[in-house]
Amino acid sequence: MTQPILTSPQELETWLDEFMVEQMDKLHIPGVTFSLVQNGELFFAKGYGYADLEQQIPVIADCTLFRVGSISKLFTATAIMQLVEKELLDLDDDVNKYLQNFQIENNYPQPVTIANLLTHTAGFHKRFIGMQALSASDVIPLGEYLKVRMPALVLPPGEAMTYSNHGYALAGYLVELVAGIPFSQYIDDNILQPLAMHRSSFDLPPHLAPDLSLSYRYRKKQKNHQALPFDHLQTSPAGALSATATDMANFAIAHLQHGKFKSQRILATTTAQQMQQQQFTHAPCLPGIGWGFIEFFANKQRAIGHGGGISGFRSFLYLLPSHNLGFFVSDNGGGNISRELIKQFLERYFSVDKNPVSCQPSPEKRQRLKLYQGSYRGNCYGRRSLEKTLLLFSSSLRIKAEANGTLSIPKTLKSPNPVYIQEVEPLVLKPIDDEDLVVAVAKESDDGKITDLFVGNGVLEKLAWYETQAFHWMLIWWFILVFFSGCIVSILALTRFPEDSWHQLAQSLSGLTCGLNLVFIIGMLLFEFVSRNNYRLQIYYGMPKIVTLLLWIPLLTSVLAMGLPVVAVLAWIKNDWSFIEQLHYSLVSLTALGLIPFLNYWNLLGFRY
Repeated sequence: MTQPILTSPQELETWLDEFMVEQMDKLHIPGVTFSLVQNGELFFAKGYGYADLEQQIPVIADCTLFRVGSISKLFTATAIMQLVEKELLDLDDDVNKYLQNFQIENNYPQPVTIANLLTHTAGFHKRFIGMQALSASDVIPLGEYLKVRMPALVLPPGEAMTYSNHGYALAGYLVELVAGIPFSQYIDDNILQPLAMHRSSFDLPPHLAPDLSLSYRYRKKQKNHQALPFDHLQTSPAGALSATATDMANFAIAHLQHGKFKSQRILATTTAQQMQQQQFTHAPCLPGIGWGFIEFFANKQRAIGHGGGISGFRSFLYLLPSHNLGFFVSDNGGGNISRELIKQFLERYFSVDKNPVSCQPSPEKRQRLKLYQGSYRGNCYGRRSLEKTLLLFSSSLRIKAEANGTLSIPKTLKSPNPVYIQEVEPLVLKPIDDEDLVVAVAKESDDGKITDLFVGNGVLEKLAWYETQAFHWMLIWWFILVFFSGCIVSILALTRFPEDSWHQLAQSLSGLTCGLNLVFIIGMLLFEFVSRNNYRLQIYYGMPKIVTLLLWIPLLTSVLAMGLPVVAVLAWIKNDWSFIEQLHYSLVSLTALGLIPFLNYWNLLGFRY
């Protein structure tokens, strides 16, 4: 038994009470549940705030269920490893070996293995469309759903981490196929019941449903909380678990005790240890991932765990194996209180002196830092579907080389203050205030250019100037301006030359093309804005009919746009328009043609979903 880090539940409670009051108010969180285990025992558990604001129902740690989101993946990984122990699965097997009703299409020489699924290295692109349902009756059996909705491979298996809910849903489906029973039943029989997690379930049976906390979104303008609907997941093994804090404590104890909980054992010692060991990393000096468990390094401590988010719930399971200690926290307001809790917990109980990284950059090194300058985005997005357009509305990371030899990252939602890092050795970046922590390792092309940054467990792609948000928003506003002017000029021309059939035909074609393109662009922008506040319009529940209707427009305008250059050429040849008219018509023609590759880049040309 390790020397306990925490000696008094009362001391922890006093600190936590103050922390929760401050953070719940700051983040507008209605309720939080928390549990902490140490040396194989539940050390402390408590609920804060309300599970139901309207009814004023308090959160109770051993009674109130919270949805834990992607922490569910740890249960799926545990189930896979149980079947590996029984020699019913092999981690190095091609998953297609087990699939009967469909196969993973793979154009790469490496197979997609079960190990790839557990480490998020299969190479699937991200898919959100239709991943959730508003009612249980809309949920498709797991195998049928994956048969038609499994994302395509976009990277070679084993090359890089691309976080995949569908990859874990596929792992859960393998559990079903091999065990011969539904996934949720397997989890209940082989993990939840042995761990006395009697108030936890992937299916949420009727006797537990009344104790599930509501989840909320805080509306700044109205200064109130909006209750969110219960999302039914099509990818249940990736995120559908609901549990109490004390039940999650039992799961934490089992893994900290290498598969053992009281008199029960869910994994052999060696198997549990393998789950916690690093199985993949982008670089030796960076954290990686085990069989399900993700690594974290901070305050000279190695932690493993997993976060989760679903429909307003934000959760985290954080384990410190070397200290036989861990905690679970979940909030029902989407405020992600876990981020600040982990930070302050480590500072309080594992305080370390952070020594600044001191180096005097040479002129050559200052010049080299410019290689890092530019915009970056995560490599996990919908590359093959119109979900790619979400990148237009998500924040990207911009790095700037400073004159003092550091690299600066401007303040973001996650970091309210600028972050300064520097290259301590070729391609290795550290924060200036901590000599031990590696924050990123860069990948360099053959010609010496930075192509990617490996940050923690993720990958950031460096963007060319023509891939940046700023450039594409500039194009969007250009399209709107030109097409709007095209509509106005066409209307004016049609009224000025009512007897001129040549003008009538040319301007009708231009006005129709410009008008339809305006309807499409503005319609899609309005949909994005409205859907943020109307969950029934969100693509997570399937493609809304209004979007499907809008997608017919680019197909039509692309055909119409082909005729515009012909008319423009004739206008120059006939020379019966003014120079300004000819120039404007040519500009409209080129812009309409230029819209086609733009739409294709964002997967908006056709029905790509």
